[in-house]
Amino acid sequence: MRNLLVLWLAFSGSQLLASDLECELSAEVVGAHYARSVADTDGTQANTSTLTLWRYQRRVAHQYAEAGRTDAWARVADKQIQLTRFFDADQRGIEYEAELVADGLEDAVWQIRSQLVTADQIAQLDLIDTTGTGCAVVETYAGRWGDNEVQLEWLPNRDLVERYSVSSTSRVIEVVLQSTTDSVDAVVAQFSLRDSYKLTDNADIGDNETDPFLLRMINLGFAESHSSARDTHTH
Repeated sequence: MRNLLVLWLAFSGSQLLASDLECELSAEVVGAHYARSVADTDGTQANTSTLTLWRYQRRVAHQYAEAGRTDAWARVADKQIQLTRFFDADQRGIEYEAELVADGLEDAVWQIRSQLVTADQIAQLDLIDTTGTGCAVVETYAGRWGDNEVQLEWLPNRDLVERYSVSSTSRVIEVVLQSTTDSVDAVVAQFSLRDSYKLTDNADIGDNETDPFLLRMINLGFAESHSSARDTHTH
């Protein structure tokens, strides 16, 4: 009887440990709401803004509330990523031609869009600590990306940045997770809303310059060809 009790306790302990490591929330469906700041290292100037990362299967979007713009990307074919830029106040969008990503870069390009950092970037840093359980497991990293000093707090079970700070000789960029939207319906609704906007193909804009919205986009520089899918920098 004593041996059975010991075995039961050992089994129960292993079950608890396993459950502590699991996360019941999908990493593929999430809204992550961030505060972003860019400051001079001498403290003379600082800019703050918000960024919401929406992620649903093979689609991802960056919503910039202050700018009234949402940039969305979709994996439309093998090694092809397509940008659609939505202007939320106008309920309009510009659809750009899908871009072919160079061999070996597809994962990195998609990761910078879908999780703000790439697996290769994380691998360049030193793991300092791991805390938390389940969906709240946090890995803390520190190190350098080139000449920049980096601190990163990473949620591996959500594939999300909790916080990162990148410091150069002239400025400090910090991104901090404020909250998440975990309801599948709420996340899908964000994509469905923008799918209802009137879209114009970027290639056709020159034929529609009498449209006040498109004329404004031309003047703002949005109605140009973009090598966006190959751009691996966040905005």
